[in-house]
Amino acid sequence: MSMFVVHFVFRFFALQRRGNLKYFEDWYFLCWFAIPICLGILWAAAVQTFLHGDPESSGYMRETLLENYNLSISDIVYVGVLYHKKLANETTIMNLKGIQGVCILGAIMNICFILIIYFGALTYQRIKQLIMEGRSEYTRKLQKQLYQALVIQTIIPVFFMILPLTIYFFSPLFHLGHPIIGDLATFSCAMYPVLDPLPVMFVIDNYRLAILEGVGCIKRQGEVNVNVTSTSAI
Repeated sequence: MSMFVVHFVFRFFALQRRGNLKYFEDWYFLCWFAIPICLGILWAAAVQTFLHGDPESSGYMRETLLENYNLSISDIVYVGVLYHKKLANETTIMNLKGIQGVCILGAIMNICFILIIYFGALTYQRIKQLIMEGRSEYTRKLQKQLYQALVIQTIIPVFFMILPLTIYFFSPLFHLGHPIIGDLATFSCAMYPVLDPLPVMFVIDNYRLAILEGVGCIKRQGEVNVNVTSTSAI
């Protein structure tokens, strides 16, 4: 999601036309490129510290994996948290360490969402101002299509990655866990790479028409070559 934040910032700077795109050049570009890498390292560190497998979690999952997937716990690597742990006296306590890890991951995602909403709103307002500033209808239409494609590309991972994984991670906290939730989360995450390029391909007119022409749904428009000869009298 941090990559989408960078996309929204770039689109807003491009629409501003105030020279702010210079902050995406030279060494500034490396700084923007480092943001997803740093967040990825933070994400991996949180997973390794708080959500890695342990004997108690493995013991809890062993029977479920063997019964539903015919898998041995020793044959897989997993990431997860056992929210409710049992003590030796059969008392159930909350796994605060695991909850801390989930909260860290949630904080990263929430920060990204807030920035996306903020710069998305600024971008939308800027597009509405293009006509008032004398921009052509074609420019406004193209910018709006690019914005719509970017918004859809942001919504797709929300519904096919973030939301399913959020339900998958938090449902056991309320004793609502079920194997089908994991199956749906796996399926939706696998569908995400397939769906991600579709907004650009079908929202932007030039790409959509090229695809429809390529598959034969519409006829290719003929090209008109106009030769203009100018003469001047002396």
